[in-house]
Amino acid sequence: MKLTIIKPIIPALGLALGLLGCASQPVEAPLETEFDRLWQASAENPDVELGAAVLAGELAAQRGMRDEAAEHYARAAALSADPLTAQRATQLALQAENADLADLAAARWVELDAENSGAYEIAARLALRASDHQRAVHLLRQMLSLDESDEQAALVSVAEILSLEPEASQQALGLFDQVTAGQALSAAHAYARGLLAYRVDEQDAARAAVADALALRPEWRPAQLLGLRLQLQAENLSAAEQLIRDMHVADPKNLELRLSLGSLLLEFEQIDMARREFTNALKIDADNAAALYALGLIEMDLGNYEAAEKRFTRLQNRGERLSDTSYYLGRIAEERGDILRAMQFYREVRDGRRVIDAAVRQAVIISRQGNMEAARSYLETLRLRFPQQELRLWQIEGELLFRANQDDEALVVYQQGLAQYPEDHDLLYGRAIVYERMGDVSAAEADLRTIVAEAPDDARALNALGYMLTNHGDSFAEAETLIRRALALTPDDPAVIDSLGWVLFRQGDIEQARVYLERAWGQLKDPEVAAHFGEVLWLQGEHERARHVWNEALIENPTHRVLRETVRRLDTAL
Repeated sequence: MKLTIIKPIIPALGLALGLLGCASQPVEAPLETEFDRLWQASAENPDVELGAAVLAGELAAQRGMRDEAAEHYARAAALSADPLTAQRATQLALQAENADLADLAAARWVELDAENSGAYEIAARLALRASDHQRAVHLLRQMLSLDESDEQAALVSVAEILSLEPEASQQALGLFDQVTAGQALSAAHAYARGLLAYRVDEQDAARAAVADALALRPEWRPAQLLGLRLQLQAENLSAAEQLIRDMHVADPKNLELRLSLGSLLLEFEQIDMARREFTNALKIDADNAAALYALGLIEMDLGNYEAAEKRFTRLQNRGERLSDTSYYLGRIAEERGDILRAMQFYREVRDGRRVIDAAVRQAVIISRQGNMEAARSYLETLRLRFPQQELRLWQIEGELLFRANQDDEALVVYQQGLAQYPEDHDLLYGRAIVYERMGDVSAAEADLRTIVAEAPDDARALNALGYMLTNHGDSFAEAETLIRRALALTPDDPAVIDSLGWVLFRQGDIEQARVYLERAWGQLKDPEVAAHFGEVLWLQGEHERARHVWNEALIENPTHRVLRETVRRLDTAL
């Protein structure tokens, strides 16, 4: 994991250019020639040597030569008394993934900028990565001493740093205790330790620390919210509700509390409880944008489109979150089949994170109206307009073509995408599904095995490979193993449950197959699940129920290939 460094300003670069007499001239010479000239000049003048190192480092960085850039800047940091040069050297060493140079540069940065907590943070994290715990503790103690005026913020910073490095997670609490040794126990101290314990999954220690914090400072909001988080994580809902009631009794009109609780409850998917908090927030402030937006999203997720529309429309009328609300009003209109209105809303999304989502929805609508050529042209325009979204747009175009049964074109699109992003698993998965439908099972299997080899916990690929082996051959034992691995990762996914039922059926275990297939059909009224479940029912003599399942699926999917083939094979009456 790379560290994020604030983008530096390098005054030394201007100094170097001035010393070399070329401050206003662009560098046109080949890189090697420029290096030779700079190093020759540096032999006669130490200041020029510094300037040469800075300029050489910047030239290398601009040309993507990360190792060279890090080496040149490490020399510059050793020569310079400018902390920004050391900061830049640290940044480049991290980008080059050169731990040794990063350690040296960060140590120099700390030496030159002893009041900068950011320098201590980076140096401490590098020490943690190197398992140099003694140095990390020393650096964190120095960082902690920089801001004695805000004890809570300083202690939380230490806790956050210790939680960010996986290599130190098992020792994190002990290291925190070493950093804070000699300090009197305070509520802030206990809270920071509890936060660290929560983040490194030491739940008992976290609960004990929260109890200590609240004993020292009853009704302290940060500690109460951390305690609530712990109860929600443990799924102790009755205890969580009691904590919430206690907070409301102490501060019944606190709007920020309602919003904080609502957001926390949403994080743990406690939808009803979150909705209650946001609804009560509106009783305090009827026009609160955060509560209106959150309630709109909740109602949307629950399929309550009329209620969601009221929330988003109210925000629009107040001129708040216009692009977000336009996008969701477009989705509501699309769900209702009002395509023209949906397109109008999507076109109103002009900024923010929903711009690309709205544009994609327009392409999807155009394709569903039968104008695939126009949809593809629009997606190509989006690739030019949003190059950072190019990968996602290749994925979307391939899926649209696949759903339109244009397999040849879909395959071309996936090949084009993979030419640019050869390791992308979504593109590989899409190509595999196209290959399978085109009858090239060996190519499909190869793509899926590549994904499983590189991402052993990809439940989607595990399930697809297992299902494919079930349908195209007799490797049932391997197929069952793959599908069970997928089910362990996603125990409630009806598609995986269906696959397990089907592979058990193909192995002759009809009774167990029925258990899984009936469960899958109860969760997902999918035509392929209907085909499988109906076939088991038919073989068990429950012909009328089988017909009922098939008919229910045929109403919505009258041309589904697998379902039609199953019905024709087993029940000529349909």
